[in-house]
Amino acid sequence: MMKKFLIISLLFPVITFFCSGGERVKYCKSISDIMAKARRNERVSVVFLGGSLTWGANASAPNITSWRGRTMAELKKRYPAAHWEFADAAIGATGSSLGIFRLERDVFSHDPDLVILDFTLNDRLSGGVDGFADQKNQSYEALIRTCLKRNVAVLPVFTAGREHVEHPDINKWQRRLEHIRLFEAYQLEYADILGVMHREYHTGRIDTDGLWAAEYFDSTHPHDRGYAVYTRCFFAEWERIEKSPVKPVILPEKTLTGDSYNFFNRVELSKLSPEGWDIRMPVIVADSYDFMASRWIDKVIEQGNAVQCGSVKWQKRAGKELFPFTFSFRGEQVILLAETLPESVAFTVSVNGGEPRKIALRQVRCSQLHYAVLAENLAADQNHFVRVVPQLPPGDQPGIMRWSALLINGSQCAEITGWQNEK
Repeated sequence: MMKKFLIISLLFPVITFFCSGGERVKYCKSISDIMAKARRNERVSVVFLGGSLTWGANASAPNITSWRGRTMAELKKRYPAAHWEFADAAIGATGSSLGIFRLERDVFSHDPDLVILDFTLNDRLSGGVDGFADQKNQSYEALIRTCLKRNVAVLPVFTAGREHVEHPDINKWQRRLEHIRLFEAYQLEYADILGVMHREYHTGRIDTDGLWAAEYFDSTHPHDRGYAVYTRCFFAEWERIEKSPVKPVILPEKTLTGDSYNFFNRVELSKLSPEGWDIRMPVIVADSYDFMASRWIDKVIEQGNAVQCGSVKWQKRAGKELFPFTFSFRGEQVILLAETLPESVAFTVSVNGGEPRKIALRQVRCSQLHYAVLAENLAADQNHFVRVVPQLPPGDQPGIMRWSALLINGSQCAEITGWQNEK
């Protein structure tokens, strides 16, 4: 019989077994542990981390009639004596490459027992160009590993748009298969809403015309009736997990998809406080609630040719100008997290002296969260330089830049090494 020696890690509350063969296996909190905690009527804190389907786009009341809202209500109904706490950390049109950098601020700050994770769809359900080692699979795995190391259980969810449900071959959606491969390696249970809906559609049990309202011209986000079906399918999976033999969640010693997220760092630029930039609070008037910048960022640094003269209004002022700047960093990728406003200007980036590439901004009426990849696929062991040149607004129009953080990841390090204004 294999002998096992138990060691409790002091850094992270996971249990480590050293087997007689010398291999090391770590066991982490699972969804079965969360179900048992709820049955014991204890406190259970849940964070929903995902995109617009988790937020509840097109729901009449997103906190109530979305699948997230309905799931919260159903959990309270099924475990009425448990002390439930819920937090919404879903941002539309975002995936794991941003989510990994949001964990500390938007997830762990709620002291969660469970993260319900919905990024498979927004990480491009059809898959990436690099197969299992794709960058988005690496960020997705890093996100799961980070949660498990913090003793937070993870329940991944596969949501779906109409196209995904109706396609005759569910295996067309390569990202789903790649994530299932990850779950099997970690022994993670998952809620396959897409899989249940796909079976029901192709056996005539659901009518997609009734789930995606035609007048919304949106085949991704359903209305209330569609979210009700999502919720029913979610709890069909919940019940399947409840009835299944308990599997210990494993934390493999090494990543399966790659090591480009061995290090990841959210560099708050207000703390860096570069000379010539003002530190501001984000605007609290937004185009939509899930994109509301003030929900997801605390401060911004600002430069421009204008001053704020209203809640969402800037006025050009003599003596203030937009200026280029260069920052340097060590890492393989850097992403910008910023606030976009009607007065925000587009800009170009040049990486290590290369050709300038324009970073366009969404046209907005108020404040909105914005993120963009500035540089990627870089050498891990070198210092890299990114030159940023704002595009000047025409005539007397005001123009500003509001940056919040630089998100850096790499296999060897992830850090800012310098900042230089050109003024």
